[in-house]
Amino acid sequence: MHEHGLDGSTRRRGRLLADGGGRYLVFVTMRSGRLSQSLVVVGDQFVYARNREKDLPVAALSTR
Repeated sequence: MHEHGLDGSTRRRGRLLADGGGRYLVFVTMRSGRLSQSLVVVGDQFVYARNREKDLPVAALSTR
């Protein structure tokens, strides 16, 4: 499954994968080129992850 937002800023894709005896379902949503959220289902277990709305600031490198 592929889905695109009308303004082009959101892209979502999902796929069902079979690997050996297990079945997996994966959904990934991209917004403006950044990973927004993902859902992974394996059997009766799942993981949902959501990115921050804005990236954290980059830390300054230490010169030690």
